[in-house]
Amino acid sequence: MATRVLSLRRKFLYAATLSGVVVAVLAGSLETALRLSGYGYSSHFFRKATLPGGGQVWRENRWCT
Repeated sequence: MATRVLSLRRKFLYAATLSGVVVAVLAGSLETALRLSGYGYSSHFFRKATLPGGGQVWRENRWCT
């Protein structure tokens, strides 16, 4: 049975695709682990804030963006 020889262009395409997938999986795993452990700032756009008088209001979350 004869094996096909891959062209250099196709080898680079496979290597780039594999590298991109590996980096995306590693970054996604790290992000998931950090979020599950509660590390970092909240990603919600609004947050509750307490006024000096004791009332609560919704404010923008500066750390969201």
